Amino acid sequence: MHGLFLSTIQNQIKMKSVIKLLICLVSLTIIFQSCRNDFDGEITIEDPIPGTVINVTGNVFGKVVDSNNNPIIGAVVISNSESVITNEFGVFIIEDILMNSAGTYIKVEKSGYFDGSRRIYPELNATSYMEVMLLDKNMDSSISAQDGGSITMPNGSKVDLPAGGIIDANGNNYNGTVNVAMQWLDPTSDDLGRMMPGNLDALNLEEELVVLQSYGMLAVELETPSGEALNLGNGGVATLTFPVPSEIISSAPSTIPLWFFDEIVGIWKEDGMASLIGDEYVGQVSHFTFWNCDVPFPLVQLSGCFEGRVLSNTSVEIEVISTGLNGYTYTNDQGCFSGPVPMNENLKIKLLDKCGTILYEEEIGSFDEDTDLGTIIYTILSDADVISINGTLVDCDVLPVDSGILRVNSDDGDDFYYVEGGDFTVSNIICPSTTSIFISGSEPADDQTIFTDLVEYAVDAVVNAGNVDTCSDPSVLPDSYAKVTLDGDSYIYDLGMTSGGLESYIQTIPSGIELWMSFRNIFPYDTSSVTFTTFQLEEGLNIVTEQNTLSLENFNGLFDVGENISVKSADDEVEIFISDLGEVGEPVTGTITDDVLVQNAELISISPSGISFLPLDTIGVFPLTVEFRVNRK
Repeated sequence: MHGLFLSTIQNQIKMKSVIKLLICLVSLTIIFQSCRNDFDGEITIEDPIPGTVINVTGNVFGKVVDSNNNPIIGAVVISNSESVITNEFGVFIIEDILMNSAGTYIKVEKSGYFDGSRRIYPELNATSYMEVMLLDKNMDSSISAQDGGSITMPNGSKVDLPAGGIIDANGNNYNGTVNVAMQWLDPTSDDLGRMMPGNLDALNLEEELVVLQSYGMLAVELETPSGEALNLGNGGVATLTFPVPSEIISSAPSTIPLWFFDEIVGIWKEDGMASLIGDEYVGQVSHFTFWNCDVPFPLVQLSGCFEGRVLSNTSVEIEVISTGLNGYTYTNDQGCFSGPVPMNENLKIKLLDKCGTILYEEEIGSFDEDTDLGTIIYTILSDADVISINGTLVDCDVLPVDSGILRVNSDDGDDFYYVEGGDFTVSNIICPSTTSIFISGSEPADDQTIFTDLVEYAVDAVVNAGNVDTCSDPSVLPDSYAKVTLDGDSYIYDLGMTSGGLESYIQTIPSGIELWMSFRNIFPYDTSSVTFTTFQLEEGLNIVTEQNTLSLENFNGLFDVGENISVKSADDEVEIFISDLGEVGEPVTGTITDDVLVQNAELISISPSGISFLPLDTIGVFPLTVEFRVNRK
């Protein structure tokens, strides 16, 4: 399961329409997840709490998004020695892996972002659900290592770096330019549980397991201009300043322990103190990772299962009655949950839909030891918001799949469910006024899943979807193709059917490897293209390149907004992930991601060399992904 998070903001719930599960304003956790940091071949995860290894086999299913709730494609999700890649919806599944039910560390990596992670509490033969929000890692500030200096963010968070106190990854003194990336994590944010690494379970100085109430976090990373990692050294210390939100300043203690996130074992560890100066905590640290200002509390483990409609991936809230603080986790595919809660505090348990409506609530008392509530008999308070969907995911031979992913789309966004054995019955929570849902399926295959076209169904108490096709076997696709998804709409282009003498290929050239693609449209010439040159292109490597041209002119098949549409890269920065780099004559597969600027435009001219547009008004900036398979020359 996931972490339960206690919030200092009472009765405030914000919903994100693009996510299935509710995360509320967070301050104190009651946790269910954690993480890891470096991935280099096989990974061994050391349990931070000796004697608590309870091995179980199960699945981990989830979603990775950015700070705007857009799905992140090509993120690497790692558990022990297993790793998978998120698909175009940011969704991933790790199947049949050995995990520790007392806490398993899952890490997420993506170039250009701070690492994310969770600590989940899996059950035998169950599918645990998790969501991770990765934070942008923008190296847009810099100082001189020799002179030191300060970086202050608009929110008031600050890092003061010492003069002559920076070392490189080999421990050598570094005296050049230091690029700094920094993010402050608001402890009252409803997204804190997805943004922060791991959960807020921690080890204090006495090596006791505690749960934390956060008053703010900072993530700081240092790099050379060429991207090599730097850190503090030579006895140097940095001063961190954490702003304390006005909502919780009245309860902020005058001094507070500092905790750093141990990215090897995936847990917070106590190290130092910070002092409250005005409305800010100020403390010193000797190395960089995520740092956290927290009050610790003793804890016990609480678990249970809801009987009746199985609400998988559903938000469970635990409220501490005396303080109004709330904690959250997610149910697994069997409707069960587990995680740490504060000891000897009277608690109330609630089920919440993604619109913030309470489906069920009940006081459950206090606990002075680990407790399994067993089966919880409940009655849904708001039946209209819960529909049952049943059917069978089938493959290209119309046989039930061994495993697959069900996608349910509505006005509230996408929900995803992991399915084993083909047959499924899921309870989907929809917000009021929803009249239709759209369903598609995917059969997991290696690191990339391709969903079939959505099929519309009318909303009813029970939706019988019948056979849901997952047949998207790449062997039935053209030999050379590009699946272009712009703002959620997808089209597959046969890149072998080009006109105007253009071709699609990846070619080895003296300066590196060049990718060329062209997409057909209503004009007699190929007027849409993705071209760029990069170096040291390798399988499994993410590359962000500014040496590129991305132009998808007249891509009006995706928008009903006018005769001519101009689509071009919003920031001239395109990322490519190569999943399979074949030899000369063999296929190369991968994914291109970018944010693109879409404009209404006036067509000026067409020629074999391209098309000319006069941009008019801007429609917006939209996420673009291009999944491709082309031959290497």
